[in-house]
Amino acid sequence: MPGTKEYQFEKLYRAVAIFWIIDGCLAILVSLEILPPWASAISNMLVSYLGVALSTGFLIAVLGVGMLMKLPLARKLVSGFCWFRVIAGLFGLGIILRSGDFNLAKHNIYVLAILNVVDTLFAAFQIWLLSVTDYDVLN
Repeated sequence: MPGTKEYQFEKLYRAVAIFWIIDGCLAILVSLEILPPWASAISNMLVSYLGVALSTGFLIAVLGVGMLMKLPLARKLVSGFCWFRVIAGLFGLGIILRSGDFNLAKHNIYVLAILNVVDTLFAAFQIWLLSVTDYDVLN
């Protein structure tokens, strides 16, 4: 019902799921060299970690679709990946994993540090959002 807390969380949840789909598609376009490397957000860290841009983008897009469909496996995988991003971010590993992102960032550690903080906070937000929209508990 509009106006309720659950409705607001559901809107946030859908927005995050759509973000994952768009970011996955952007990662695919980056891997095909249609877009520059900075065009994709989530995949930058994972691509650096796995080194496989095209399949990483596809995986991220599929997880976004799985989230929209409220599939428990997709939600668990997204949560696990977000926990990885939070832990990596807190230990500063996010900066190291992002070291190949941007030509400008290679010369400026502050850009990488800011990206690390933003990514860590966004991952923590997603973990929180997944917990408040836990459909097994709510339904």
